[in-house]
Amino acid sequence: MLLQAPAIAGRRSRRIRSAQSPAGSSPTKPPTPSLSSWFLAAAEAQWQLTRAQNAFDKAQYAIYEEQPDCTLWTEEHHKLYSKFQRYQSAAERSFQRAFHDVERLRRTQLKQEEVAFKRDLDNRRFALRQDKTRHETALIQAKIDLTNAKNRAATCSEP
Repeated sequence: MLLQAPAIAGRRSRRIRSAQSPAGSSPTKPPTPSLSSWFLAAAEAQWQLTRAQNAFDKAQYAIYEEQPDCTLWTEEHHKLYSKFQRYQSAAERSFQRAFHDVERLRRTQLKQEEVAFKRDLDNRRFALRQDKTRHETALIQAKIDLTNAKNRAATCSEP
């Protein structure tokens, strides 16, 4: 008995419901809504890939059950095998695209966070340098005032 091709495309609402994780299953949420939609697309692509792999495995098993020797496969067997192989390849490409999109977005976000961190670090260093300069100036002024006071005390005490 040969399997029929699954309806991999279509039925979007069921795919989306299956791709969404149940509440409380993830300890952290994606930081932004746009990143969340990219994660959802990648999860959906992964689900489609798993579904295509399972369908390919079932088709392959059904063909081998019917004819274990692949050299004796009929044209129908080869067509069915190649059809499910195409479904699986398309799902793999779709998943890779979605995964790379998420990774690219994640790298961009990390780069932006790194730039913001470095900018904040530079601002704090600048503020520290200003404080240091202000304190050094106050110290120099205190030394000058002390020297002036000593000189005045010395001139007042001389007869």
